[in-house]
Amino acid sequence: MKIKIHTYPDGPAVGLPKDEIVSAMGLRGRFSDARIGQLECGDQYLMPIQTELEPRNDTQLLGLMAQRHLRTCYVDNVVSQEGKTLIIMTADGGTLWQSDYDTNEYSDLDALRDGLNFILDQEEL
Repeated sequence: MKIKIHTYPDGPAVGLPKDEIVSAMGLRGRFSDARIGQLECGDQYLMPIQTELEPRNDTQLLGLMAQRHLRTCYVDNVVSQEGKTLIIMTADGGTLWQSDYDTNEYSDLDALRDGLNFILDQEEL
């Protein structure tokens, strides 16, 4: 997982209330809780990890696929006709996401949405 460190006043803290809590980097690179109002210019901080990120709309997800030249591969399960696997790959064939699902409970489109949202979530966390 990537951790994104921001430097105040840049980053998302600028638009948040001054009493919002972030993790500010202190001496020896250790993080501790601090309110946004306590940050000074040049302070480095982390935003708290959100427990649930907003799903994107289909236009945003298609934009991700087009921008990164992502490819999808749907693989039918030879043992069970209801089973499928979706693989989302980079342009060079590296696997970014893979998931097995039951087509009676989950559509191909739902699987694709979940996979692309997962990829974007990993970048935002």
